[in-house]
Amino acid sequence: MIPAKFAGISDESLFAMKHALAKILCFTLVLSGIFIFPAYRAGARTELGDVPLYPQGKVLCDQHVSGNTMHILWRSYGSQAAVPTVVAFFEKKLGVTATPAENQSFSMAHPRNADLKIVVFPKTQAQSFPQCGVAPEASANTIILISDAIH
Repeated sequence: MIPAKFAGISDESLFAMKHALAKILCFTLVLSGIFIFPAYRAGARTELGDVPLYPQGKVLCDQHVSGNTMHILWRSYGSQAAVPTVVAFFEKKLGVTATPAENQSFSMAHPRNADLKIVVFPKTQAQSFPQCGVAPEASANTIILISDAIH
């Protein structure tokens, strides 16, 4: 930073500029908090059909894949809990029954959106499902994959 005396700026002018900059910064942060961050939080929640978050689930991936006729939003989580525990959580919260599927996974559709899928599988089967290069923690036992096909 250039000292005010070398830039030819009076202390009063410098103070006024700093004060104006501080106001602009505060205003920008307030707008961000009102418009950007809640939109992201609300969007993240509603984009995937208000699927409840599994307690202590840690986000691995959050991606959007665009196609010509549809888009796919998907998010994956790692959890230390066992597969049956995670499956039971989603069955209870959503009021659905999971179906055993390939690669030791269990699949269920959201009750209000058949295109919204929740797949729960053991970490040892992760290579059989979509990935983004982020590995679950070593202590994780289960992967939760939530996806929505938007037509």
